[in-house]
Amino acid sequence: MGPRLAATAVLAACASLLAACATSAAPHNAPTSTTAASASSTSSSSSSSGGLTVTLTATPSSTTPGTAVAFSLKAYESHAIGALGYRIAYGDGATDQNPVPQFCRAGPGQPASQTWQLSHAYAKPGTYTVTATVTANCTTDRGSATVTVAVSSA
Repeated sequence: MGPRLAATAVLAACASLLAACATSAAPHNAPTSTTAASASSTSSSSSSSGGLTVTLTATPSSTTPGTAVAFSLKAYESHAIGALGYRIAYGDGATDQNPVPQFCRAGPGQPASQTWQLSHAYAKPGTYTVTATVTANCTTDRGSATVTVAVSSA
């Protein structure tokens, strides 16, 4: 493979990765605030830092041991010049993550949004604090959101 063909293949791979990470119709100037809401079956929290807004939702927020809890983690970056990645700690020692790919785009960033659907089952009764942190590569923007899941015996 010649240098020109190799460069074309690399550019095509980067374009595919960028297309998967960077599309959104949300407004550019998302407010910087922290809110939390709770209902009997859902717990949700969101926060903002720089241009990054993070929302974490747990459904159900009250459950029994061994039953899966669905987590929805949403991130919106108003000026992304790189990819979005997350790390979530479920409060019982278990974690999940999607490391941020190490690439940056030249020029001003475009809005990017990403939603991850995760699931976790707790083995023992207790109250667990779940914290998700999202980072935007090539920026100092970092956002976290926290929810509480209550696990009780049947």
